[in-house]
Amino acid sequence: MDPEIQFQSQPNKQQHFFEEDKNENILYKQKLNDYNFIQIPPNFEEAEKHAFARRATAPLNLQPFDSNNMESSGAKVHRECPCCSYNIDRKELSLFCDTYDLRFLGSGFPLFYNYIIWCIYLCLAYLFVCGGQELYSNYQGNYCQAGGETYQPEACRNSLFNLLSIANKKHDDQAIEFSNDLNTIMLVVLMIMMLLFRRSQNKLTEDIDKDLVTPSDYTVHVSNIPLHQKELKDLFRKNGYNPVDITLVYDSGYVSTLQKNLDSTLEKYQELLGNYGLNNLHDPKRPIEIKDSQIEIKQNLMRQGLLIREIIRNPEFFSGQAFISFDTEQDKARCIENNPLGFCDQIKYFKNELQKPITDSSRSPNEIYWNDNKLVIQEAWEPQDVNWEGIHTSEKDRFIGKIKGYIIGMGIIILCGAAVLALSVYQMYHLDDVAENGDITPQESLQIQLLSVGVSCLINGLNMGVQMVLPYIVSLESPDSRSQYNASYAVKFSFLSFVNSALLTLLITVYFTKNYYGRGGFIYTQTIVFLQNIIMTPMMNVLNTDWIQKRYEIRTLKKEVEEGQCTLTQQQLNQALEENQYNQAERYSDILNTMWLTFFYAPCIPLGIICTIVNLILVYWTDKLNLVKMCSVKEHLSHKVSQEMIELMEYIIILYCIGNYVFEMQITGYHDTQSLVMLGIGLIYTFAPMQWVSDKLFSSKDNNETMTYTEAVAYNKFEIDYNQANPLHSQFIKAYQAYQKYKEFQNDEINAFEELEVYKKSQI
Repeated sequence: MDPEIQFQSQPNKQQHFFEEDKNENILYKQKLNDYNFIQIPPNFEEAEKHAFARRATAPLNLQPFDSNNMESSGAKVHRECPCCSYNIDRKELSLFCDTYDLRFLGSGFPLFYNYIIWCIYLCLAYLFVCGGQELYSNYQGNYCQAGGETYQPEACRNSLFNLLSIANKKHDDQAIEFSNDLNTIMLVVLMIMMLLFRRSQNKLTEDIDKDLVTPSDYTVHVSNIPLHQKELKDLFRKNGYNPVDITLVYDSGYVSTLQKNLDSTLEKYQELLGNYGLNNLHDPKRPIEIKDSQIEIKQNLMRQGLLIREIIRNPEFFSGQAFISFDTEQDKARCIENNPLGFCDQIKYFKNELQKPITDSSRSPNEIYWNDNKLVIQEAWEPQDVNWEGIHTSEKDRFIGKIKGYIIGMGIIILCGAAVLALSVYQMYHLDDVAENGDITPQESLQIQLLSVGVSCLINGLNMGVQMVLPYIVSLESPDSRSQYNASYAVKFSFLSFVNSALLTLLITVYFTKNYYGRGGFIYTQTIVFLQNIIMTPMMNVLNTDWIQKRYEIRTLKKEVEEGQCTLTQQQLNQALEENQYNQAERYSDILNTMWLTFFYAPCIPLGIICTIVNLILVYWTDKLNLVKMCSVKEHLSHKVSQEMIELMEYIIILYCIGNYVFEMQITGYHDTQSLVMLGIGLIYTFAPMQWVSDKLFSSKDNNETMTYTEAVAYNKFEIDYNQANPLHSQFIKAYQAYQKYKEFQNDEINAFEELEVYKKSQI
């Protein structure tokens, strides 16, 4: 039932929200201040502080703010942004800082740059083991000798791209056999390096976990739980645990609807202020339209408070999930270990049938049950990593969303394939016309080359189009965390762009054009793609047009505020001054697609390895420049994204084996058993549990925190906790604080913030 309908049906009834003790209630845990998120005119200096706090700037290690402490001891204290609760006492990072210094953003950021470095290592290993020799032996070949003004469709032209490709040593079986021997050695090197790659990432994760204290160190994510916090605390205490903080998860979709209504009211109010000016904003003789609009704003704020209060009171809107923090990390580890979720449990959980076994003897004495439901207890994500808008979605709805995403993805592949095929067929017919004439003019030669460049540009353009559609596809899955969102985005974009860049062009060449090494052929087009990759991403990182546009917008807004003409709210100005958000998913997917493409084509076009090495080095520095100087960071990404990306990176092994077999067979016509054996080994490695193998080969120890949760809070180790990150809680506090500014305009019979006002007075 719509909560609005519920409380609208009893407008004169005094609603009482706090059924538990005040100290237990989640809304009282929010920090109260005088921040008014809809303040007009806004404070530009406060907005600048907020924007600086959301950049990739390192927080200073200061003591929690305490006015008595300031007066008595003069100790340095940290100040929080009233908007987002982030520490505003921060320092900028240098472009040349150690990437380990980025750990305060989450382990996902140092791991990302270590990921790029290892990708460079993999490419360098290929270049030294067999890439350099392949370039040399290809260039020493003598197959590609065609030239002159006569066009021969089947002839291999002596262009530089062809001379450095496998096509130039066609019919040279001895050279191909030697290359196969080196490729086999390279396969072994790749498998060893991927294990070392995993070890490097795991070791970095352990070091960061040891140095960094975060809420997730003490917290578990629990599903199938009761509504009331007090009952939940008692349940865990009865089972031998000591929960110190609980954040319940609710379906907050209705709040978004009310926020849109408030935004609409504010927009009308801002139009009025634009017409009448800001001078008479609080004048008793201000125009009646402004008075009415201010009253309407207050009513919207009241409705938000009522709605949030109703959602928290009504079990119908509880998602059955919570984040439970224990006082020690040992308690958390013991809780997860004693409540494993087996394969059968996962199936039952998906079907919402995770009920108690028929006989009590079949259940473990350490497992926690609530009535007939087994609690699902898992590792918690960081507060900033939780996708609060999607976490309450059921597993069935997520499954349906994934099916829809797959259908849309298949449609994209078909459309992209049709576009590339159409241009390739046009190119093929044009080449046939040239072949009939025999002689080729300089204009026709240029046109053929432009068509090849057009195909490569079309591929890059299609990939950019896919990038625009993907956020919608991933949102259909309603992932629990931003890390899951980033991993899903990277997987899908890497796959779709690899299909566009590699598989479609290869299939079209094999089954339609048959043009491997002629003018504008397969080798020419793919080499152009590699050359474009060298400069495109780094250039877009350096020529950050969004950042340049943001500078102009900030100057304009500052001038409007100084002249008293800015009608933006404080929250709108805060958001306007934020830098554009850093998107790690796009970075991962670009790198992953580049690596897949490189190793798939490496046996055919070894020049691509050199292009990729240059590209990755440029990407490393230009992306780091973007992060530390030009972007805001709102995601505290975990190591799980990196783990998923390593799993996907291991596909380079099977792609390398497939590429070696396919291009030898299609271009040189050479067949041997060695390539098939390599293919078999690659398949086995791809589907082997390599994370388990890595754990067995490289032992690691758990770094349990010696500091308790209570001590971490006292020493200000957490920049933000789960209650502060929960938008339902923070929106209630924002609405309350803004409501205070409009109190003079109307007296309401129902006061959604009555108890909170009493509580605030009691703290003074």
